[in-house]
Amino acid sequence: MSNEKRKGKMTVEEAGRKGGEATSETHGEEFYSDIGKKGGKIGGPRVRELMRKEKSTKKSRLPELTILSLEGVPIFF
Repeated sequence: MSNEKRKGKMTVEEAGRKGGEATSETHGEEFYSDIGKKGGKIGGPRVRELMRKEKSTKKSRLPELTILSLEGVPIFF
């Protein structure tokens, strides 16, 4: 990001930081704890299910190797 001064505009990052700081000032730690628990109850099972499905449909990430033996010495390619 350039060091030029901007008038009346901010980046998405700056806006997010500013909003987060304002929320932090108006809500306490309990607020963040509560929303985290709610998200875990709702999203946790769904995420686990999606991960299970992904694992069952994916093949091994390791490439298949062809193994030949030349005079008892294995050759992988």
